[in-house]
Amino acid sequence: MVRLLTVGARALLIELDSTSDVVRLRGRIPAALEGLAGLVPGARTLLVRFDSRAALREARPLLAELALGSGGDSPGARGSAGASAGGLDADPGADPGDDSATEGNAPGARPEAVRIEVVYDGEDLAEISRLTGLEPDRIVAAHSGVEWIAAFPGFAPGFAYLVPEADTADARTAADLHRLLAVPRRTTPRTRVPSGSVALAGGFSAVYPQASPGGWQLIGTTSAPLWRTDRVDGTGRPAPALLAAGARVRFVPVEELARPGTPADGSPMDRSALHTSTGARALLVEDAGLQTLVEDLGRPGGERWGVSPSGVLDPETAAALNRVLGNAAGAPVLESIGGLALRARGHHRVAVGGASDGIVSGPDGERPLERGRAATLFDGELLTVPAAATGLRSWIAARGGFAAPEACESGDGVPALGSWSTDLLSGLGPRPVQAGDVLPIGDAPRAEHTGAHTGGPEPAGAPTETAAWPSDDLERQLAAGQGAVTLEFVPGPRDDWFDPAELERLAELLWEVTAESNRVGLRIRPTDGASQRPLRRTDAASRAELPSEPLVTGAIQVPPSGEPILFLADRPVTGGYPVVGVVVPRSLRLAAQLAPGTRVRFAAVHPDDEDASGGEVASGQAVVPGQAVVPGQAVVSGQAVVSGEAVAEVRDDVVRIGLTVDGRPVTVGIPLDVIQGLADGG
Repeated sequence: MVRLLTVGARALLIELDSTSDVVRLRGRIPAALEGLAGLVPGARTLLVRFDSRAALREARPLLAELALGSGGDSPGARGSAGASAGGLDADPGADPGDDSATEGNAPGARPEAVRIEVVYDGEDLAEISRLTGLEPDRIVAAHSGVEWIAAFPGFAPGFAYLVPEADTADARTAADLHRLLAVPRRTTPRTRVPSGSVALAGGFSAVYPQASPGGWQLIGTTSAPLWRTDRVDGTGRPAPALLAAGARVRFVPVEELARPGTPADGSPMDRSALHTSTGARALLVEDAGLQTLVEDLGRPGGERWGVSPSGVLDPETAAALNRVLGNAAGAPVLESIGGLALRARGHHRVAVGGASDGIVSGPDGERPLERGRAATLFDGELLTVPAAATGLRSWIAARGGFAAPEACESGDGVPALGSWSTDLLSGLGPRPVQAGDVLPIGDAPRAEHTGAHTGGPEPAGAPTETAAWPSDDLERQLAAGQGAVTLEFVPGPRDDWFDPAELERLAELLWEVTAESNRVGLRIRPTDGASQRPLRRTDAASRAELPSEPLVTGAIQVPPSGEPILFLADRPVTGGYPVVGVVVPRSLRLAAQLAPGTRVRFAAVHPDDEDASGGEVASGQAVVPGQAVVPGQAVVSGQAVVSGEAVAEVRDDVVRIGLTVDGRPVTVGIPLDVIQGLADGG
């Protein structure tokens, strides 16, 4: 059966009968389809994203026709995994035309199986034994007695969904495997599954590449490095995943694991440090607050590696701050919780946004730095962004951007898979900022390269100040609505797993954000668990197991516990619990500001209404009220060498000009009346 399901306003989830059908459909969708923004496969579904609601509506009839033509006889059994390995004839995670999945193997050749040593000591062996009626030794024999194949990537970098190849197992092993493949996910996911955990759930086996949340049943442990960003294939092309789509796997029982060359918790991470700079242009971190991260616009398209988009939680604010500084929209910024203090080395232009204004302290005392306005931070001055009274996160941008690639202490100076963003789920990107770090600042961009300028009024139609900052909207909602903030969502794709009355309860209940929340997602529970039970699935759905399918940022996933998880930027690529709705972009900006304990209500909206709001802004065209001061260009005569860009600011009727002369920062003050006299010809 083929179904086209709504996922927010700009995506469709196409439900098919098998993994093989998904592969066939993916190959049939034209890469040049108008407005196509991405394809992400799952076990029995294909997520098709568009860049606009109009493009989705235009393409829907074609997608329905292609989907109906993608079914057929799929080789192998159609169990809960959707297809046997024999039914997989392409890389479901590869881009159309990408031959990397088969490179190095002759057509029809059987690739050599990757051997993974496993100590079968999993925490859930007893539960699996109870569910299947198999003794632990039979579980081990069945799991290790067959070759597995990586069907598609997802959940986390290096995480591969493995299905058994039937013709590699004897009759007894095949019968026991049939029972193992019926093992469901846990009722309540673990908040942390250890790195190297070997697991079963929903017709698949897998190995967790690094510690992460997860709901699979654990059967063993391995030290094999599943994900390494420095790994390449025989041709020198990047091959970070040990188990790329199409790879064959053989699990080998051992009593003790060999010591890996790289610790399992470290192998998947590219923890490029940002704390090395001896030049004049840098910011010294005196206080990093509760958490400060480097973020840009993330890794769109990284799903083929099992990599989430990640990136700044409020791309509108980041793009706006970069715009008023003349940076490219994707220049790295700092994302901070709980306060931040930066000491200037050299002169800088900076801007702050989000939940808090800034404070600049120097020899002349303190002065405020309003959100959305560019200001000069002179050499030695301190920029403080305090913890917010309402809201959670603030963002700080500097002209030139943070973390110039050549300034990295470790690694080869190349961003992790094209981005400097810190991804808490995968471990990709720079480590969190710490007190004592020296953050290098890139060269000031040239206007003709960025298409932006830092002076003059904002164009007509700029948002008002109250509309620009989600934290201000949050404060108004908390004051006006029983201390709760409303998050709007588009229902689907799996709202049919719940009775209509339960969907009404989603909107009627008062929820609160729990302390387990982070950039991966907000965990939400009823405010009074004794009187307000969580959501319940239909009777049929409560007995069903959802094959793993693609996720999107903003997805409201409901595990069997009934307590929703709202996924944010560092979300998994796929998941196995039903998604009841997708929060719209304007509400996602609010979600980034929700601290633990904040009360939440949900309100359903039509997808056309979501699109009318303007959706996500990642182009840098978002604006913030206020005017930025134009950095001046200084001319100095004599033998001194003036380098870099001059910055200027008017304060107390004095124009302060910051220059770099002979490699040293210099500040010059000129009274306004002197400048006026020169202008008058005096």
